[in-house]
Amino acid sequence: MARSIKTLGAVLLALSLATPVLADVQVTLDPVDAVVNVGQTVDVDIVATFSEPIVAWGLDVALDDPGLGTWSNLTIGPAWDTTGSLDDDGLSGMVFDTGLTGEVLLATLTFEAGMTPGATDLTLSCGPEEDEGFLLETLVLDGNVQFTPATLTVIPEPATLALLTFGATATLLRRR
Repeated sequence: MARSIKTLGAVLLALSLATPVLADVQVTLDPVDAVVNVGQTVDVDIVATFSEPIVAWGLDVALDDPGLGTWSNLTIGPAWDTTGSLDDDGLSGMVFDTGLTGEVLLATLTFEAGMTPGATDLTLSCGPEEDEGFLLETLVLDGNVQFTPATLTVIPEPATLALLTFGATATLLRRR
């Protein structure tokens, strides 16, 4: 009997170690692959899924290649009240009723593409500031957060691309 209890305990321990732990907070960007013409803008939603009630949040956003674009506008999701942030980026929100669970829109960022085509990663994080992260209803920061990055691709506008193609074709024909 003692041996079967030890065996059962070992099996349960092995199963608990093999089971992947899901994040309490999963943060994604929508669309994951944002495409925008040179000099134009694109909106990207920051969406989070909470398994525990969250009452406040704060984030940082970064482009790996800031020369490809900047974020020019921020709209906090309708479920949240706008709050100030220590780093003055305004990327934070608070709810005064009970905490929120499930899939929730945190904010919408408007990115303005630069004049150079290319692709860059768009990443979110909780910086070192004390007002960043996800505050549970129990007033404890949730340390189990998973961020899914996105890509911002800046492409030449169709008219410019057509002119470049026309110019290259004319040059090749002229050489013949």
